[in-house]
Amino acid sequence: MATFVISDNDNPTCSASFTYGLLCCPCMFTIETEINLGECDNGELFPYLIIDSYGSCIFFDPVITINGNVYVASNPSPNMYFIDEVIIPAPILEFEICYTLPNNEIYCYQESFLNPCASLTNFNVDFDLTNCEDNYMGLPFTFESEGLGQSGFTVESSTGASQSYNLGDEYIFYLPADCGQPVTLTIYDNGVPAFTQSVAVQPICCPCLLEYSINLSPCTNQSTDISLDIMNVEGSCYYYDNWLFKVNGDTLPFDFIGGLYIYNGYQSADSLIIINLCSQVPDFLNVIGILCQILVLYRFLTINVPYPILVLLWIRTHAQEATLA
Repeated sequence: MATFVISDNDNPTCSASFTYGLLCCPCMFTIETEINLGECDNGELFPYLIIDSYGSCIFFDPVITINGNVYVASNPSPNMYFIDEVIIPAPILEFEICYTLPNNEIYCYQESFLNPCASLTNFNVDFDLTNCEDNYMGLPFTFESEGLGQSGFTVESSTGASQSYNLGDEYIFYLPADCGQPVTLTIYDNGVPAFTQSVAVQPICCPCLLEYSINLSPCTNQSTDISLDIMNVEGSCYYYDNWLFKVNGDTLPFDFIGGLYIYNGYQSADSLIIINLCSQVPDFLNVIGILCQILVLYRFLTINVPYPILVLLWIRTHAQEATLA
């Protein structure tokens, strides 16, 4: 409060006074106000603040809070304040500088920062054929984080797939085993997507598993009709319908009729019929990738009914199958 007195210079007893309330001016923070976090030192921060303001605030000390907690700051020089040992396990640091004037008016400056002591690192993905399931592959992943994950994490692929997880969940990301291009996986914090890390994964390929049946018609004039019924396909072959048929080493054009692959009038001087069925799945080298090879051995007799002697099923990769090259 301030009291003003006016008096006559020649007659000081002739005077009047007026008492005014609190003399307060609004506070303003200039663009020179600055908050510097410094680098993270073993999980600790030592920020310093330059508070440049004008108005009644310059006559009072500020109250500095970080994420709602009040911190005592040293003031070694005008406008400069230092805070020691800030340890906050949160991805965002919210600073607030406030002045409360005697007239109960409050003026604050606020600014938020990514916490340099929070981190998301060592994002690794495991690629293992034993994690194939139906037409998908499960990709177990691991990561390290500090101060993150309270709102969960999300993993996204460059193919558009995404899945969210909470801390402590089983970390497995599923993708179609379509043997396409290499895939990039990105993990980010749900609360603060700016905390992110990516890793490249080779094309997702799984071995092919088939349920099938093969029938030969009775031998007539030294020829037989071959019909192949592919009833169920799992693995990477599921995504490709470009089957390649070889019979005793010769590539033959099977027709797809009524849900069956059929070749009519096959003849051979060999006593065995060897049928190779291959799915031409591309891999990252742009060559034939996974091959589903079916070896069906029949004794080819001159009588009307062929005599089956052995059926084998092989699932192998192109690199293992040299005879089909």
